[in-house]
Amino acid sequence: MPDLFQCLSTSADKFEFSMFQQGFVCYKSTGGLNGWTCLFAYQPTPLVQEPSKVLAIMQYDRNSRSDILTYQVRSKEQYETLRKELIQLGYRVDPVVVDRQLFTSARDANTIVTCQPATTSNGMSGNYEGYLFTLTRRRY
Repeated sequence: MPDLFQCLSTSADKFEFSMFQQGFVCYKSTGGLNGWTCLFAYQPTPLVQEPSKVLAIMQYDRNSRSDILTYQVRSKEQYETLRKELIQLGYRVDPVVVDRQLFTSARDANTIVTCQPATTSNGMSGNYEGYLFTLTRRRY
């Protein structure tokens, strides 16, 4: 499992290299003057060619105002492990949000983490099962 917070602070080329080292495959990468977007998928066997069938998928969007990293996993165990890691890092659940969990930290006020079940409205590349973690780091 990648260190999601480390991913937020790395350059695009280092991020791509790190994902390849961890077994992720790049399915789509676009860049331009306004920012950079990349979609990676993870499957332990090379037989799966379709992003909708993979175990984990990650999308990284970087623009002039923020970095947004969305990580989707299928496993409830992975979801619970990531939630526990957030709490160990000092993040607390914001009680205001009802349909998802919003984690904030006093140490890093510019980074917000949202956790929610994947659905047909928010799942990535045909992945409508599992759980989404969205890390948003504002640069302003």
